[in-house]
Amino acid sequence: MRSTLHRSILLTSAIVIAGGLVQCNGPADNATRVRHASEYSVFFRGVDSCPGSLSDLTAERPGNRFLPFRTVEDIGDSPATLFQWYIPPTRERDPVLWLGRYYDLAHIYLDGVRVWNTRKENGLFRGIEWHILPLPGESVEVTACFEKGQLPSFSRPGFLDPMLIGSAVEILEYLFRKEMDDLAIMSISMALSISGLAIFFFIVPIRTRSVLFLSLLLLVMSLYQLGTSSMAQLMIPYTWGRLLVFMLGSALFPPIFGLLLCEIFSSKWLRRISWGLMGVSLITMVHALTLGGMHIAGWPAMFSGFFAPIMLLGGMITSVSWIFRGLKSGWLLLITMLPFFLSALFEYLGVVYSFWGENAFSGRWTYLVFQVGLAVVVLAQANRTRKEREKSQEMKYESGRSVAENRYRTLQERMAPHFLFNSLNLIHSYIERGNPRAGDAIMMLASHYRYLINDMERRLVLFDQEWEFSRRYCQLVQFRFEDHLRIEMERHGDFSGVFIPPLTIQPIIENAYRHGLRDYTSKGVIEVLAHADHDQVRIQVLDNGRGIDQNSVYVSSIGGVERRLKENFTQARVTMSRRTERGTCVDIVYSLEPLDLEEED
Repeated sequence: MRSTLHRSILLTSAIVIAGGLVQCNGPADNATRVRHASEYSVFFRGVDSCPGSLSDLTAERPGNRFLPFRTVEDIGDSPATLFQWYIPPTRERDPVLWLGRYYDLAHIYLDGVRVWNTRKENGLFRGIEWHILPLPGESVEVTACFEKGQLPSFSRPGFLDPMLIGSAVEILEYLFRKEMDDLAIMSISMALSISGLAIFFFIVPIRTRSVLFLSLLLLVMSLYQLGTSSMAQLMIPYTWGRLLVFMLGSALFPPIFGLLLCEIFSSKWLRRISWGLMGVSLITMVHALTLGGMHIAGWPAMFSGFFAPIMLLGGMITSVSWIFRGLKSGWLLLITMLPFFLSALFEYLGVVYSFWGENAFSGRWTYLVFQVGLAVVVLAQANRTRKEREKSQEMKYESGRSVAENRYRTLQERMAPHFLFNSLNLIHSYIERGNPRAGDAIMMLASHYRYLINDMERRLVLFDQEWEFSRRYCQLVQFRFEDHLRIEMERHGDFSGVFIPPLTIQPIIENAYRHGLRDYTSKGVIEVLAHADHDQVRIQVLDNGRGIDQNSVYVSSIGGVERRLKENFTQARVTMSRRTERGTCVDIVYSLEPLDLEEED
């Protein structure tokens, strides 16, 4: 608890001092008096292992004497290396030595006496921590010994992180200034990741897998940047926590980047490879957590360092093919990936293989270019997908509407002449028998065709109009078959403002007579009941005839009525069943909420 508090106080002090210096517009190099160990005259010597004291070293021979250190290439293949330099008296108050993080095993000697060394722990890389060691104010000879540990690493002992000399506050200020850009880019990556996840979960029109994978990639990259930052030790006090963050950020990058590329380039085989890489990355992480030990250059980092450049190289090659196909996105992807590819390659070679003598975690601006470029491409594709989806839905809707309208017109053309033929037969029979109702029948027929001519072109009519039309039809039928047919119509509820497709009720009544009662010698009864409540309308047509065969023409005609209802209302159904005693019941139920179709006059 106390160490965490001290770290927080040091970080706050560094931020306050850096903020004050920035406000004063003081240049970074002049504002601090921090010196690198390499600024002194440094000598090195290869040894088999780091000694407990420099007095334990064997006498110098021509083959193992201290030599001037210039670059890491001067170091041979010795398991351990001693670096030695002399610090003259300083006026600094409370000078300290800052020892960086990227070492397996380290020992520090002051005037030949060992004052600090890394603890040897199996399965845990202590080199993820940096250390601040106090120095005496007078002159002192500093010797640092770096030794390879037992954990898997290709790093040779050397200056992977600079060793700094100065006061503790000045060193923290220096580190904060040095990593300010990296921390800012990490914050931008995290903000972009959260924004992408919000877009994926809350903005449905552009919810695509590429947006999800882009968000996860940005999250993984921000974790990697946090894990490789010196400030991470102030934010995450536990060594295993920092190693876990670094391991997740490095091992998950290749598979998630591959999944993003397979969405951008629409590649199925790349998707299979990426999921395979995901399995391998999980295996490396489980191995590091259980058997191999967590290490800054362990198996997860080696896995990422090997496959990440390959994935980037494949993405650049595909981008070039896009350019030759005339796709502008290819240029953007190529310009985005090339700097990041070089940065990732150099970073991996510099840290894991120690090809140069200082930390290669630089060029983080390429991260931002890479992330913003991918975000532009992914969002542009998501927007294009949204437009194509909307256009496809619109075309599908228009196509379905055209089919529905053609079917509806065919039904109108077929039913209207059929009704006219039956009505004329009825009037002809009246005239032959000298029935005075012939005149009334002619007036009713005229009213019917006025309805057909004026309202049949509409998709929906008022329920009162359809009900009155069906009532006149029932009167015409009863004029002809009044001896053995009775039709009763009754409705309940408020039907004002209720709509219904034209020719919905009348065909059901007609079919009830034609197929249920035509050859029925007893007194036939057809009941038409309608009921309206707050959200739906129910219409029942009941007869006491012989019943209807499920394979009859009657059943198929009911299907046409049901289709027209479903084409105009959110919910609709038409069912036909045999009554308990005898006869048939046709039940029509539809909601009062119409579909969002083109507004009718």
